[in-house]
Formats: sequence, structure tokens, C-alpha cells
Amino acid sequence: MEFRINSESRITGVPLKELPLKKNILIAGIIRGRKIIVPGGEDIIEPGDRVIVLAREKKLRDITDAVDLQ
Repeated sequence: MEFRINSESRITGVPLKELPLKKNILIAGIIRGRKIIVPGGEDIIEPGDRVIVLAREKKLRDITDAVDLQ
């Protein structure tokens, strides 16, 4: 699945290694403008990015469904 990240998203500015992803979720890619990023733990998601998410047996409506935010 691919999600566009808006400026109000609570997942922006946080290193991926600190995002509490739900079980069986993988952030497989970040598209920033014309650049494709194969993400590592130090990468962050910025407003305007498009994020490629792989999910096993889950339906995600938006990117926040992939993260355990409380």
C-alpha cells in the first residue's frame, strides 16, 4: 500500500527505529519528490512523502493504522 503523509501526521520527524510499528508491518520505501529511499532505522518520514507499506493480513486505511500510537 502507498500513503501520502500530510503535515499533521504524528509519525513525521521520528526515526523509523523509534516508531512502534504493529506486528507484521514493514515500511518498504519512502518516496520524497523524485528520490526513492530504501529506509533504515535512522530515516524519518517527512510531510509530503509517499510511504510504501507492506502488511500481512491487514487492511490499512491510512499510515496511522500501521503504528501503535497512544
